Amino acid sequence: MMYHSPEDTSATVCEMREAASVPYYRVHPGKNRFCCRGRGVHSHEMCVFYLSLFLLVGVTALFFIFEARLLTPRLTPAVPVFAAFLFFYVLATFFRTAFTDPGIIPRATTAEAEWIKISI
Repeated sequence: MMYHSPEDTSATVCEMREAASVPYYRVHPGKNRFCCRGRGVHSHEMCVFYLSLFLLVGVTALFFIFEARLLTPRLTPAVPVFAAFLFFYVLATFFRTAFTDPGIIPRATTAEAEWIKISI
């Protein structure tokens, strides 16, 4: 047995210690992929992540190649500095959002699934 409810008294102390030592991310029944010992989680479909990352880096690179070098002499050298700061902030929040656990929603038990079918 992996997990025991508090009212389950049939489990021995050794079984409870063994069940408590197994992290939840190792026995999670979903299709998510975990990294960094369960601290990072992402979907099995990474196409959207890579597309978003490519667009984010690509648009920023185009800005620095074509626009920033023209805006610097006209306005101020602070424009590319602020744009670089903003880019790294957005990139950091993008990675944090992509690899942070959004809160795994537990699957419904059999009784809950039957109740939902009856109520619909």
